[in-house]
Amino acid sequence: MTPIRYFPPSPGGSSARSPNLPPSAGLQFFGLVDISGTSEEMTVRLMDREDRELWNVTLPPVRAA
Repeated sequence: MTPIRYFPPSPGGSSARSPNLPPSAGLQFFGLVDISGTSEEMTVRLMDREDRELWNVTLPPVRAA
């Protein structure tokens, strides 16, 4: 299985911001992972500091053969 990379758009584009900005500049992000006990699917979400979901993906369970 080939990994897939996902990148949400950056606010303002890379040229519009300076490096090493503090979290108060609105560029603080964190991830959440939920695993369903019934379907065993894993949902990964990228959130911003305002608790808005920026991106998500749900992965099906994979069992070893």
